[in-house]
Amino acid sequence: MKKIKICDKEYEIDCNAYTYIQFKKVFGRGIFKDIQVMKDFFAERFGSAVELKVEENSDGKETELSEEYNTKLNKDILVNIDDYIEALTRITYILIYTANNENYMSYENFLKEIPRLSIDDDWILEVTEFTVEKFC
Repeated sequence: MKKIKICDKEYEIDCNAYTYIQFKKVFGRGIFKDIQVMKDFFAERFGSAVELKVEENSDGKETELSEEYNTKLNKDILVNIDDYIEALTRITYILIYTANNENYMSYENFLKEIPRLSIDDDWILEVTEFTVEKFC
């Protein structure tokens, strides 16, 4: 069992064989499809960042990240952000659900408790690492 903090609220998360079964029951799809969406998003994000950095540093000089670089990277990220956020929130929900038994609130109500989503929030990395550790 682990604790994560989303905005100002603390949640317990857990993962076991029940998590896999409940994910499919609640969302009608396998959890590994969402894990793959998350992996693809990070691979694309990292790949775009490396590609842009290489282009920018082709003259052999180190330069600070330009505004143009950040704009291009942000545009690349936006292409698959919806799928990533859905996968991330479904996985987060089911980890919380597993830790809190079947009496936990619905997925929709869980989302209503999150006032903002930012892909740079610490809890996102924590959930991702926890999921990879438990399933991969």
